[in-house]
Amino acid sequence: MREGSGREAWRRRAGDALLAVLLLVGDVAALGAATVMAGIHRWSTGPVPGMDRLPYLTTGPVAAVIALSGAVLLRGGLKASGGLQVAVSLLAIGALLIGGVAAYREQRPEPAPSTYDPGHTGRQCRSGGDNSECLGG
Repeated sequence: MREGSGREAWRRRAGDALLAVLLLVGDVAALGAATVMAGIHRWSTGPVPGMDRLPYLTTGPVAAVIALSGAVLLRGGLKASGGLQVAVSLLAIGALLIGGVAAYREQRPEPAPSTYDPGHTGRQCRSGGDNSECLGG
């Protein structure tokens, strides 16, 4: 093994780590800008009827580009940079999914129970009379 090959491998790893940090800063800036843009739009237009899809239309493509760049970096042999890109994209997509489920549940609350049980006996009063008829059996 040559002396230069160890030094070359060290340079490659150091460059990969530096690229990973720089890309992380860029990812945070891009995702932050998309989130701020969606927030400013929501603030300026007010609440929208139904689910607001703008966060998914802005942050989703940014996360997809981050995932794609991570795949390219992994394919190129830059394990730290590519792995970090994939991890950041998975975190962003996970946050979008969690936010989407929360917004969906907020827009569609659980319906009231459909059974009629005024006396809390577990059965309906079939005679059409008042509750005292049904409570005794």
